[in-house]
Amino acid sequence: MGLLPGAACDAISEKSYGGGELYTRAEYLDQGFHFWEDLAVRTYSAPGSRVLVAAAGGGREIIALARAGFQAAGFGCNRAMFEAGRRALAERGMAATLDWAPPSVAPKMDGYFDALIVGWFAYGCISPRARRIESMKSLRAQLRPGSPVLASTPIGSRLGKVLIWTPRNANAVGICTFRPPVFGAGDAPAACWNRNWPRPGPP
Repeated sequence: MGLLPGAACDAISEKSYGGGELYTRAEYLDQGFHFWEDLAVRTYSAPGSRVLVAAAGGGREIIALARAGFQAAGFGCNRAMFEAGRRALAERGMAATLDWAPPSVAPKMDGYFDALIVGWFAYGCISPRARRIESMKSLRAQLRPGSPVLASTPIGSRLGKVLIWTPRNANAVGICTFRPPVFGAGDAPAACWNRNWPRPGPP
């Protein structure tokens, strides 16, 4: 990481997800919200409101939102998952939309939204911190004032050392090659998260 541009983390993340088979199976897409997503959506979002899903992957959150009566739209950067997600929405006869966008970029969507969900795992995969901030700012510009934001990311002891030492080592290498230390705690490609966290599946 220390020798590579920030965008290299995007390429590593893309490679780690591959064809996204785990995130595009029907049983995964149809499992609905995780319990904390359900709690947040029903507590902070009015029925029928517009919800934007960033890093939507294969569309699990979009499908859950549509079934719960929300107007859902989203985007993702993994081509395989994006295409599978579009097929999944069509197969289920849903009017919700799913678009493709480059990694760590929030495309300009149609109109303003009442809430934002950042897809499971995605927030922690945007690296380094400065790019996360810029990405969130571009998303905020598409929300109505006071709109709730849910950015889910895993935490736990199994990730602790990885998310501390990966950026430290990257900064050390960067300093040795006259590059500024740009990485902070938690900065790591998706490959690190995927290796150290359980595979997705029905609750």
